[in-house]
Amino acid sequence: MRFIVVTNLSDADMAAAMPGQVARVSPTDPNGPLIPFDALEAMLGLRVQNFTLGEVLLCDDDGREVVGDGRKPSKWGCSTEEFASLDAAVACSQQVVALADGVVM
Repeated sequence: MRFIVVTNLSDADMAAAMPGQVARVSPTDPNGPLIPFDALEAMLGLRVQNFTLGEVLLCDDDGREVVGDGRKPSKWGCSTEEFASLDAAVACSQQVVALADGVVM
């Protein structure tokens, strides 16, 4: 087992929205309100990102998420960094998010 931090998202990281999922009204506003998707929106082909920048995942040796939906960042073209410890992964995650927000650490 290892910890993987999503360090860069890809335009390919978009999957069909399924009923029961939620997303930001504005994908560019991280503090915007969340809205639920219903079956009609999913049928219209609404797409959502699978990962968030700085997300920390516990993955198996194949790079697949152990808990949750079994997502695999490399399948969706996301760049990642691997860590043996959670502390190191969290530190990297904080740095990635800070850089994306324009904060120098």
